[in-house]
Amino acid sequence: MKIKKNKREYYLYSMLLIVFFLLLGQMSFLVYSSRVSQGEDEQMHLIAQYYAQNIQENLISKIYTVDSLETLLDITMYDEKKFSDWAPSIYSNEKGIGSIQLAPNGIISYIYPLETNEKAIGHDLLKDRRRDDGAIETIASMDTKFIGPVTLIQNGRRAVISRKPIFRTVEENEEFWGFSIVVIYVDDIIPSKIDEENYKILILGDDPDAEKVPIVYKSDDDTTFSEINYPIYLPGAKWNISISSVKESDNLIIHIAIILISILFSLLFIFKNYKIYRQNQEILELNRTLNEISIRDYLTGLYNRRGIKQIVSQMPERFDKAFAVAMVDIDDFKDINDTYGHDVGDDTLKYFSNLALVNCDDNVLISRIGGDEFMFLFDEKSYKESLQTIRRIIKELNKENDFEININISCGIAYGSDISSFDKISIKADNALYEAKKSGKNKIVEA
Repeated sequence: MKIKKNKREYYLYSMLLIVFFLLLGQMSFLVYSSRVSQGEDEQMHLIAQYYAQNIQENLISKIYTVDSLETLLDITMYDEKKFSDWAPSIYSNEKGIGSIQLAPNGIISYIYPLETNEKAIGHDLLKDRRRDDGAIETIASMDTKFIGPVTLIQNGRRAVISRKPIFRTVEENEEFWGFSIVVIYVDDIIPSKIDEENYKILILGDDPDAEKVPIVYKSDDDTTFSEINYPIYLPGAKWNISISSVKESDNLIIHIAIILISILFSLLFIFKNYKIYRQNQEILELNRTLNEISIRDYLTGLYNRRGIKQIVSQMPERFDKAFAVAMVDIDDFKDINDTYGHDVGDDTLKYFSNLALVNCDDNVLISRIGGDEFMFLFDEKSYKESLQTIRRIIKELNKENDFEININISCGIAYGSDISSFDKISIKADNALYEAKKSGKNKIVEA
């Protein structure tokens, strides 16, 4: 019903807009000239919005590529030398990419395709004054950041750089590993159809290392851009698009022609407006999907460390009175990988994850925080059953089943009463897990 109502309002708005322009064409020149300015602003706002969303969708789609680079690094235990094995597939799956790169410790060491990009090999992003501010800001944000446009040192072409800082957990600490990078040439970003007969466009980018705001695109004239401005929000950057109308003649005949053109444009933007609304919904859904991907473990579908922290920060009231943290580690998992191969190791992780989900109620949050280590977070409704829950999972593991490998787990459990102490309790649980492993494995130790 709401959709039908919106459509009726849309059709009514369309008819009123057409009638408005027809009546406007019959008014005197002075009345028309004062009114047309308002109508032109509305049209230019819609055009700017359309171009902005076109650019935003084009660039945001490249986030999947930098995420894929990070995921494959994680899968291969950060063996960047395997870059040449999976880079061609990633590169071919996304159109409009100039190259993909890996920069361990901020030094560009791997590029695909390498042809015409050889000069970039060995480039240290953290020491080059032309790049270091953007690189440092990207590390500090711990998230993907779009920078540019910049002129590439390897081939002189103008491009936008999408960098994602990669952090690796080493001895319970998140340490910077390097960047996954996607290079997008400016020519592949600009919308293919820009109406420069009636409007002049200026698109400004964002580069922390540039002395002036970099220009992504500008119409070839001396137009002063001061009429309509529209932001383009990208991860870690804010671009801006400005649009100005070409000055029309004071000749009455030209004004009459403009009235007719305005009617045609009104029809165009009526349909574009509806399409833009739909695109906005798709972008919102894409953002929700991207967020879900960022907080989930790619292999098991469980929350990752970031996902658990996000839930704790968003819903602290679930844990304010009491909570429990259980750190669980699959015993001798390395032997499983060494004996049966990594595919069986992955199947083991998925089997344990599914079994854990089946044996925990909805009040228990389960995450894979790295390798074969899992975290169980019990809220105030479930923390009293935390020990029994882990014992139940162990009991299920010891039953006969169709899985080809016997799995044992070690566990450390710690309890808290204030969610602000979450990190401290997690460390206690991790220490208890260490004691369980040290004292013979296949055990539960309470902190």
